[in-house]
Amino acid sequence: AIYNFSKNRAKKIGMQRNELAPINYGRVLEAMNGFVDVKLGNIENQMLEKYESTQRKLNWVDTIFFGIYHKLNQRTNDIIFGMGILVIFGFAYFYGMEKKEVLSLLGLFAIAAYKFLPGINRLMASLLTMKNSSFVFKELQKIKNVELSRFSESDAMSFNHSLNIKNLSYKYPAGTENVLNNIDLTIGKGTTVGFIGTSGSGKTTLLKILLRLLHEENGSIELDGVNIEASNESAYQQIIGYVEQEIFILNDTILSNIAFGVGQPNLNKAKECLKNAQLWHFVSHHPDGLEMRLGENGVNLSGGQKQRIGIARALYKDSEILMFDEATSALDSDTERAVVESINHLSNIGKTVIIVAHRLTTLEKCDYIYELDQGKIVGEHEYDQLITERVLQQ
Repeated sequence: AIYNFSKNRAKKIGMQRNELAPINYGRVLEAMNGFVDVKLGNIENQMLEKYESTQRKLNWVDTIFFGIYHKLNQRTNDIIFGMGILVIFGFAYFYGMEKKEVLSLLGLFAIAAYKFLPGINRLMASLLTMKNSSFVFKELQKIKNVELSRFSESDAMSFNHSLNIKNLSYKYPAGTENVLNNIDLTIGKGTTVGFIGTSGSGKTTLLKILLRLLHEENGSIELDGVNIEASNESAYQQIIGYVEQEIFILNDTILSNIAFGVGQPNLNKAKECLKNAQLWHFVSHHPDGLEMRLGENGVNLSGGQKQRIGIARALYKDSEILMFDEATSALDSDTERAVVESINHLSNIGKTVIIVAHRLTTLEKCDYIYELDQGKIVGEHEYDQLITERVLQQ
């Protein structure tokens, strides 16, 4: 009876907690990620009030469960056993049982209570905790028939001639119109190609499809005439290095960041990658060298140094194709020039470079510059020609 009374309430409390906890966790992240805006807007109290309002509900839910329903069965069972012994004593007394028999009977039930009551209480507490967490079963039902992806190691594909984009179109799942429309393009090995266009023109989407983070609805991606599909996607990705605007930096050494995920890094290879990324001068003059710790999110590095760590990391995995997504947009002009020099050096060592950029100065050494507008390639330029056109337009 006690368990039946408590189980539905425990289940309801668990559902409430499952709804409230992610909301509060999200509010903490919002306040941390938006710290500068919160300070400049002087809205610390508003953010705190939003957090506290949810936390109070969460505290109340936890108090009801752990303070009442989680303890209710223990206290009630103790009372029932105590009352039961009193009832037995009263029954024996009124029916004239001998004192020796009464004491034996009471002793029997007292020992039974002493031995069995803790186990019964723990059992009921465990059952209520399971009921409180029963929302997990509801969540698991959503993925009941989902098959887990199996990750297997494969050899990297070879790249000898060209990367071909054929009649490629893409629409986001929630979208009504194509973001990319019938893109046809050939990128030769060892060339440097740039993409420009206004926000929303499809540049980053195209890059994500080339990275195989998104998959085209129509058309295909081919490497040396081989269609890139699920069976060889991992082998294709192994020859690609990706440098984005915000480089992910481990709270670890320079060596660990360059040899990302590799158990035993190759020191000579790491040094060579740092030289090609034009960061070796900085590393070699630091007292700790390759063992320099970069701190959380690379707090000990400048913006340009982070970008070159990203380039060195891409080179360490022997990437044949390096893709840059707005890699210099957050840098000042001097730092940008240093990073661009590092990028330009990559073509001199035979790498194929694909750059998405807003700043035209980033594309100075590109062999071809393609302009996208509303998901279509509307122009092919050379750098000098493009600069002249922009000057005339102004």
